[in-house]
Order: sequence, then C-alpha cells, then structure tokens
Amino acid sequence: MKKYILTIVVVLGLTASISAQATELTFKQCSLDIRAAYWPLRQIDFTYQELLSLNDSTAKVYKGDEVIAEGKLAINNYHGHDSSNASTTQQGTVKVMFDEALVLPKGETFTVVIDEGTFYKEGEPDIDNDEVRYSFTIPTDLGEFHTDIVDGSTLAKANLMTFYWGTETESDEQQAVLYREGVPVRQFPFQATWDWDLGQACVDFGEYIKFEKGVNFALEIPEGTVYAMYRPDITNKKAVLHFVGGYEEPLPSINYVWCSLFDNHPTDVLGEVAFYYNQAVMLSCDPKVQLWYGDNSEMVKEVVPTLTEENGQWVLKADFEKTPLTSEKGYTIVIPYGTLISANGDVVVNSRRTVNVGDATGISQVGNDALLLRTTKGGISLTGLPTNTNITVCGLDGKVVYSETPNAANVTVPLNNGLYIVKIGNALSRKMYIEK
Repeated sequence: MKKYILTIVVVLGLTASISAQATELTFKQCSLDIRAAYWPLRQIDFTYQELLSLNDSTAKVYKGDEVIAEGKLAINNYHGHDSSNASTTQQGTVKVMFDEALVLPKGETFTVVIDEGTFYKEGEPDIDNDEVRYSFTIPTDLGEFHTDIVDGSTLAKANLMTFYWGTETESDEQQAVLYREGVPVRQFPFQATWDWDLGQACVDFGEYIKFEKGVNFALEIPEGTVYAMYRPDITNKKAVLHFVGGYEEPLPSINYVWCSLFDNHPTDVLGEVAFYYNQAVMLSCDPKVQLWYGDNSEMVKEVVPTLTEENGQWVLKADFEKTPLTSEKGYTIVIPYGTLISANGDVVVNSRRTVNVGDATGISQVGNDALLLRTTKGGISLTGLPTNTNITVCGLDGKVVYSETPNAANVTVPLNNGLYIVKIGNALSRKMYIEK
C-alpha cells in the first residue's frame, strides 16, 4: 500500500517542499451495512470507489478462531455518468459468494476475512488491499417497528393501522388484538406482506371505528406472529401502538335490560342465567361471568358465557352447572368489565354489572298478587299491579318524572334513557336502567 511521500527538491539554491499523496483503495460500504442478515447468506459485497482486479479468489468466515465457511471471490466493476455535473463515476465491488447459502444461528457474531493483497486497483497492482476484517451479527428478531401513527397520539376514528419493519416479512393469517383500558376487546385478522427492504402488517378493521374520547387504546401485533421472509426463525417482538380516543360525540353504553333471575329465583342450585340486551353486542376476547359469595369475600365459580340473538335481542347466557347455593352469605353474579363489546364498529364495552341471586329485583309481593316489574325498550312494564297502587318514578337527582295510580293491572311507563328509581306502592323500590 503506497503511503504519503515527502520529496525535497533543490533548484538553484532554492528549497521547496512538495507533498504528494499516493492513491490507495477507498472503502465505501458492505452490503450488510445496508441490509442486515435477515436471510440465508449467499453473497456478501464490499464496495470501493476504485475499479478493481483480483490476485486471489477466496475469503473465509470465522466464528471466533474457527473457520466455518469459505467463499469464492469475484469482481464487479461499474462505470457510470452523472448527468447533473457531466462527470463520470466508477466503483468496484468484491463479491464473496458461497456455494451453499449460510444459515447462521441468530444472535451470534461472525467475521469475514479477506487477506491482504487479495485485490488491487485495476491497472495498478501495487495499490492493493489491506486485510479486510468485517464482523456482523445475525439478528435475533425483526427489530423495531414503526407506524404512520405517532405512539400516544389522539385518534378519533380509523379503519386500518399498518405496522412496518426494516426487512421483508411474511406470516400466516394471524390476529391483532385491540385493547381498551388494558382489556382485550376485539381481534382483527392480518397477514404480513413485503416490499423491497420493507415488511408490513396491515390490520384492516373492515369499517371506521370510533374511539371514545379520553379512553386509552392499544393495538398489538403479538410476539412471534411475523417473520423474516427467508428466515422463519427470526420473528417480531411484540409490537404495540398506543393511542388515546378522541371521538367527541357520546357513544352508547352497554347495559342489560332484563335478567332471567328477575322472575326465576333459585334457592338450592344455580343453573343457566340469561341477560338480555337491546343493542347489538359481541363477546370480547376474554369473556367471563362470575359467581361470588354475597359479601364478595370469595369467587365461587367462573364460566365462559355464550351469546345468541333471539327475537331482536342479544342474550348473554352463563351456565353455572347446578352449583349448590348453600352459603348463608348469599350469592352475587358479576359480569366483569369488558366482557361485552358493541358490535357496530365503535369500541364500547360493558361496565361491571352485578345481580344478587335470589334477590327480588323486578318481582315482589304487593297485597295478594304477584307483581312483575321489568324494563322494556324505552320504558318499564308492570304486570299484576293491584288496584289503587301508586307508581312513582324518580331520576337519581330525586326529581319525579312519573307519578300515577292507574286503574289497570298491566301498565307500561315510557321513559328516556337513564337510571331511575321505581317505587310501587309502599312495598317495592328498585333502581332500573332504561335504554331505547
């Protein structure tokens, strides 16, 4: 390799110092600097600014001090023209090629070595290479992802979200999980695809979903569901996009309008219990209904409910399989937060709801007649009302919205959406939620 040469020239008693730089090979890049080894290695390129020729034809790959592979060398020279400044460009590339692609263990480090003097500047054999020693590590995973949405930003609605990685990706059909306040509420199918130097997983919601204002959401691509196109063992870390709902208009809440326990009061064993909803709902990713002792000291049983549509209503059924009711503490059924989700695209879930087993919610004895009180779509319905019995309905603020003494056994009272206290004579007082 030629170095700097200092020449002293003496002419007619004058001394001049002339510094001349001998040309040497100028390294530009290795192909693994541009694209990490997310695939079986068939070739590694080292590019220089000069045109090149070969002296030798092999390179070695080491793991520590052990040679694990040898590669054949070839030169690819390029002459080009830059139209912007009418100049010419040139470069030479040393290609290290392997007879069989190297599938190297992920997470481990290897070194490519090309001996000194193996290649040189074309036409100038004395300008050759120093030893090339290049170390690289096989990635353990796909690395960091990015999206078009800034993590933590506010989002009113969306119909899809796309996750990107810095290499080509593939996957089978997988499921992305949408969380609302940390609770998984829905799954969406996706399948990873690729473009040049780019992998992507597009999660399509199928329609625009509104995200309730101020509520924390997250969309997750689970760990290990996306992989490098030619290395299925190199997969993604869990990828989570966090965002805050920004939809301004109120979204409908989810509350049942009737429960089978209102007119069926088990005393010895608890079987199937049904909850009726007037709005379209679906089960979340982790639905459950629980039976607790009445003092909430211990959970007795947890079951996975089913959901059916019957006569225009959605019916949540929990089968407690004839669980004995023997405790003097009583029992309470709990529908945990996030068991149900609205099915019309907007991500709204149920709040935690409870109902006492054996409680006369909705049914009572007034005089000698059995009175049945239940909610309907847009009001309440009373059956078996004794003569001269007053009905009073108050809002939670105490304001009376209805007070009558009807001369009929069956009465319907229309009400707006909301929570009310319903009083029937002096014998029954119930809190009831009304939804149109």
